[in-house]
Amino acid sequence: MDRTRLAVLGLSLGGAVAALLAGETEGSDLPPPAALVLWSAVADLQELFLPAVTPEARARLEGGDPVVWGAEEVGPAFYQDLLHLEPLAGFARHRGPALVVHGEGDGVVPPGQARRWGQVRGGVDVVLVPGAGHTFERPDWEREVLEVTVRWLVKRLQRSAA
Repeated sequence: MDRTRLAVLGLSLGGAVAALLAGETEGSDLPPPAALVLWSAVADLQELFLPAVTPEARARLEGGDPVVWGAEEVGPAFYQDLLHLEPLAGFARHRGPALVVHGEGDGVVPPGQARRWGQVRGGVDVVLVPGAGHTFERPDWEREVLEVTVRWLVKRLQRSAA
């Protein structure tokens, strides 16, 4: 395996995690990702999630108790991460190229979050898919996202001629 040609891809909250990972390789044994791909990625955890935390839920979480959020149980550690983790800062530390793909009709992570990635640093290609939702839930949207991503990765990760 050529460790200099590895890319990291993350979807939604996984995109935030991918951005954090990409920024944390400095000074570690891990090579930085050669490229980063973010699909419908959360750029600002506090902006997206904290308004949805009710005062009652906040009190329970700060008291060390989990709460039910949608269909999931969320614990105090996750809440603390929301308060302190900054995916955009991790992303800014990564020097490799990045592709951000986001649906213009995303009702979960607003498309404005996609634009934030491109404002942090250079070397970022932002592609907005007209009409697409959070998980690109139509076959034509899936195809477009996969084709754009594969073309982009092949171009960025191909070996140079020796």
